[in-house]
Amino acid sequence: MNLNHLRHVVMVYRMGSFTAAASELNVSQSSVTKSVAWVEQALGYALFDRRARGVSVTEAGRNFIDRAARIVSDMDRLAADTAAGRGERSAILRVGVAPPSLEGLLNRAIRMLLREPNQFRLHMQASSTPKAMALLSQGDIDLLVGPTDELNREQSFILEDLPDFVGRIFCRRDHPLLIEKKVSEQQIRRYPIISPDLSAPLVEHLVRTVYGVDSGYVHLHIIDNFPMVASIIENTDALGVASSGFARTRTFLDKFRIVPNTVDHPLKLSVARRARWLPSPPMALFLKAVRRFPPN
Repeated sequence: MNLNHLRHVVMVYRMGSFTAAASELNVSQSSVTKSVAWVEQALGYALFDRRARGVSVTEAGRNFIDRAARIVSDMDRLAADTAAGRGERSAILRVGVAPPSLEGLLNRAIRMLLREPNQFRLHMQASSTPKAMALLSQGDIDLLVGPTDELNREQSFILEDLPDFVGRIFCRRDHPLLIEKKVSEQQIRRYPIISPDLSAPLVEHLVRTVYGVDSGYVHLHIIDNFPMVASIIENTDALGVASSGFARTRTFLDKFRIVPNTVDHPLKLSVARRARWLPSPPMALFLKAVRRFPPN
């Protein structure tokens, strides 16, 4: 019993005759007649009483047709929703960012992407790397910007490498550390550090190498809001992590300084997509923008 059989049965009930149902469905009357006969044979009872001027539903047939009508309606709605979703999905570029702290570093690329009017909408969402990778695997996002080492673990992804993100430890301009001629790791450990994301490999590396402890260190604070972090560091002795690119800007140098004798902490980044998907025009535009303005 297939959907066409049910559709024919329901239409006969609604129109009151085989002829009218066939006309409404734009099929032959014999096709409708055969469908009804097939269903009645499968059920083992008659759905309609045949009369000279049409048909009437039997008592046994009424319950079946009520359920069949709901099934036909649900399937029509499903088809309509799927078609609408397909059209909407093709007009939306869904980009994932992991870890969330990278999101703010895509400002220039997004400005470039949206500078010219495009026939698509951009949806960006930030999440942890494992969750974002699951979303890409399931097809819930189109592209994912994240750490190369993590993304390489999924064989179904195709990666395009971006320049490394290089993190530097920074402080306010008049921080006590800047008075020292040479800053040791022991001196750095006296001060709290603020990181945007505990899950970032960069943070784990920094905490272990500079602080010599694990991520449960009491002086490590996670705040994923750079304006707030900047305000805290500007007014306290706390230390933060900024990209080397930002550390060269006038905005940064007006208020902050890189802590002397601290090494760079590079994090390899890539843009991933599903291997079985060809890049759509919106995806190609995003890749062009992020190549020109990588998150570093």
